[in-house]
Amino acid sequence: MLNNIRLGVKIGMGYGIIGLIFAVSVGVTLWQSEQNMTVINHLTEQQSPAVRSSLIMLNGINRSLGALRGWVILGKNEFKTERVEAWKEDIEPSVQKLKELSKSWTDKENLKQLEEIESNIGALSKSQKEIEDIAQTAENTPATKLFVEEGEPLFKTSDSTLQSMIEIEQKLEANARRKAILGVMSDVQSTLSLSFANLKSYLITGDEKFKKEFDLAWSENNRLFKELSENSDILTPVQIQHLKAVKDAKEKFMPISAKIFEIRGGNRWNLANVWLSERAAPAAEVIKTRLNLLLTSQIKSMEKDQADITVLSKRFKMIEWSLLGIGLFLCFLAGYVITKSITGPLNQAVKAANHLAGGDLTMQIETKGTDETGQLLGAMQKMVVNLREIMSELSSAADQLSASSQEMSSISAQMAASAEEMDSQASVVALSAEQITGSVSTVASSAEQSGASVSGIASMTEEMSSTFANMVGFAVKTSESVKTIAASSDQISSGVQNAASASEEMTMSLNEVAKHTVQANLISQNANRRAEEIDAKMKALSSASKQIGKIVSVIRDIADQTNMLALNATIEAAGAGDAGKGFAVVAGEVKELAKQSAEATDEIAGQIERIQASTNEAVMAIAEVAKTITEIAAINESIAASVEEQSATANEISRAIAVNAVTVKNVAKNTNESSASVTEFARLTEQCSATASEVSKHVEELARGIQDVAKSSTQAAMGVREISENIQSISIASGETATGASRASMASDELSKMAFGLTEIIKRFTL
Repeated sequence: MLNNIRLGVKIGMGYGIIGLIFAVSVGVTLWQSEQNMTVINHLTEQQSPAVRSSLIMLNGINRSLGALRGWVILGKNEFKTERVEAWKEDIEPSVQKLKELSKSWTDKENLKQLEEIESNIGALSKSQKEIEDIAQTAENTPATKLFVEEGEPLFKTSDSTLQSMIEIEQKLEANARRKAILGVMSDVQSTLSLSFANLKSYLITGDEKFKKEFDLAWSENNRLFKELSENSDILTPVQIQHLKAVKDAKEKFMPISAKIFEIRGGNRWNLANVWLSERAAPAAEVIKTRLNLLLTSQIKSMEKDQADITVLSKRFKMIEWSLLGIGLFLCFLAGYVITKSITGPLNQAVKAANHLAGGDLTMQIETKGTDETGQLLGAMQKMVVNLREIMSELSSAADQLSASSQEMSSISAQMAASAEEMDSQASVVALSAEQITGSVSTVASSAEQSGASVSGIASMTEEMSSTFANMVGFAVKTSESVKTIAASSDQISSGVQNAASASEEMTMSLNEVAKHTVQANLISQNANRRAEEIDAKMKALSSASKQIGKIVSVIRDIADQTNMLALNATIEAAGAGDAGKGFAVVAGEVKELAKQSAEATDEIAGQIERIQASTNEAVMAIAEVAKTITEIAAINESIAASVEEQSATANEISRAIAVNAVTVKNVAKNTNESSASVTEFARLTEQCSATASEVSKHVEELARGIQDVAKSSTQAAMGVREISENIQSISIASGETATGASRASMASDELSKMAFGLTEIIKRFTL
């Protein structure tokens, strides 16, 4: 089934399986991560912020209480600032955060705890503000206020009064009693100061020890003051007055100190501390309790979420390991199946490629699928069939080319022989033309002599005719004239005979020329027919070369397609990774085979191009030969026409000469008759006159005939010159024909060599 699936689809299926496994893994991972994220988000966005806000609030409450105590005890403004910051930075934001988080809470207990916290947070803020406001004021410690406002002024008055008494006493005259009184005054002052110091220490510490020490010091002070009062008789009035003032101050101070001890010894001696313990501390404790309950609940929820995360993480690991094992198994299975479906046909393709590389075109490649490897095997099978057919056609074409080259060589030899025969005939015609030229020259010379004689005869005839009336008186002269005419007639007869002989020779030469011209024309027609046959063979050879070129182009296309298939196979193999290594090997073999096919195709194409070039040169040479033969045929036809004209002219000359000969004979006869009858001149004057007239008429006819002969001789001379020129053209054309035949023979040899080379290339393959 996989053999009918395209290679790209197979590889895509492999990657698809991997992608599916990856997608399932990612999906499961995302699903598990989503569950983890739900728990983590609940932990980080709900539980952890709630716990953190609760802890921050708890810390803020403790921080505010500590700052408040610091302010109450030390009275430094930095504690007030710290308390305000604790509310702004810790408590209030935490309360607001918890209110926001409570919107998603489902535990009613937590909601109840938060309501309790909200209801007590206002009371805590109010009580802390009241404590802060009253702390460090006189109203905060009534005992201290009483001490400062009433007790301390009395102490200072008593102390300053006693100091005045001591100073006065020191100025008085000293005696034993006064010295003792001065000591008592000093002891009263010191015990009074000691009592005041213990009272102040008690106010600060509340330690009963200082109360006891106060009582002892105050009792001693009362005793010493009583002793001083008992010795008032020695005191000065001022001292007595001071003593009375001290007594009044002591009496006033005593209830005040008792009140101070009472207040300081009670629980409400410091209102800030009282309010702190009665108002702020309980509210803070309630809030802390609720916060601790809320923290406990949130921490339990966090622990539950953490446990859930642990379970989910373990399950996530187990699922991931399971997916990894399943994925590896499926990847291995898919890789094995797909690789086997690819490498099997590829091994077959490698085997086929090796056979093709060895030139074996007899093998049959089995195609079992329609994928790329099946298509590759099918294409290779088609390539084998096409190559086998092409090689068969090339072999036939090579044989045909060899036969055509041999036939062309034979035709070239025949053309060369025809050209040589034509050149020989041209030489004969040239020789005949030279003879005709000599004959025409003789005829022209004789015609000129005959013309001169006829002119003389005409002149004499005219004289004879003009003086015939006086013939009697001039008989002797007439006899001489008749003799002269007889002699001239003999000369004319001789010239006419010469002209007749020359005319006959010219006619024979013209007939010979006509015969050779006919032979040359036949040779030209035969050569033209041979040239046409060679041209047809060359065209057939050119067509075969073009057909071979097309076949070579098909082979090149097959090689290019095979190379393209190899390239695609290489790309697919590279994309397939390790599974495509075998395919890459086959692709390399196919590519190498395509390269060898391309090289053989290029070599064949080069041979075909050279064959076509030589064929084109041979066709051009044959065309030139055919053209030359056509020109020769035209020249032969011109020569034939000229020969016919010259023959007609010669016949006319012969007829004219025959007429002239008859006329001359008549003239001679008449002249002889005139000479014989001169004695009867008188009697036959009328007859002589008639004869003279007849002679004059014949002389005129003879003159016209001689003029025609001269004209015909001139025309014959021109025709002979034209024949000579045509014969020279025939000779040149014959040389060109021989040259073309030689070139055609060389081209035929080259074609034979190329056919042999093509045959050697074809022998590389086993058909």
